Amino acid sequence: MSWFNSLDSVVRLQQILSWVGVVSAILAAVCGVLAYYLNNQARTLHVRQVEERMTEETQDVPQDDQGDQPESVGEEQAEGESEEGGLEEASPKAGGQIALLEEQIESLRAELRQSEEDARQARTRADQAQEEAAGLRTELDDLRQRAQGLETRAEDAEESAQEARLELQAAQEAEEEQFLKALRDKPSGPVDIVAVQGLEGSRETAAHLQSLLERAGWDQVQVREAQFEGTPEGIYFVVHSQQTMPEYAAPLAIGLAIVDLMPMPARVKANPGKSPGYLGIVIGAR
Repeated sequence: MSWFNSLDSVVRLQQILSWVGVVSAILAAVCGVLAYYLNNQARTLHVRQVEERMTEETQDVPQDDQGDQPESVGEEQAEGESEEGGLEEASPKAGGQIALLEEQIESLRAELRQSEEDARQARTRADQAQEEAAGLRTELDDLRQRAQGLETRAEDAEESAQEARLELQAAQEAEEEQFLKALRDKPSGPVDIVAVQGLEGSRETAAHLQSLLERAGWDQVQVREAQFEGTPEGIYFVVHSQQTMPEYAAPLAIGLAIVDLMPMPARVKANPGKSPGYLGIVIGAR
């Protein structure tokens, strides 16, 4: 299940990265909207302050005092000339200040429009971030579904493999039982099981065969390793000669065929260098 654990780790990492992206996008959108709000409040306050200043300065312009009446025509004309001179001096100054204030107001209005545009763009980015987050959530859901599907398939495969192992074990046990039946109460004798040195699996097969023979009551079984010129093929008997082959070789050949270790008829190689009555089993490449 190591491959499935790796997949689960990848899905978890993708989930964490997706949520980090979503949270980052939402925080960016919130910061943009908050900045717009604070900027807008500041601009509005500035505009109000400028308008108040303009109103105060406009009220400071000299006006005719209607409550005081001149005592004589001469005084009235003098005061009129004096007031006209004062107005002529005050009007250019007030007009310049009003124009300056109007320019400042227009500049602030332009900045306010830019702030509104920035806020609109921030809202657009926030909407895009939400759409992206929705897409990431959908992709994450798909990954979860795929992971669940793979987990189900892995569990099914594991169950199938376990069933196959149990069936194979049952078949091997049945074969071994047939092997033991074929050799029980049959003549037995010395058996020399020879594993090929350096051949993978040869030593293990030889040990397994020794165990089976001992379970069948054969107590003169030995296992050894030997070197060969070239790699022997299959499993076969080695005897002194066909005429001196021991009688217990026949039931042993039947038992080996039952457990699928040796074909029938058995392969036999004569080696005059062996003593009469010798029976060896070479475990070659299968």
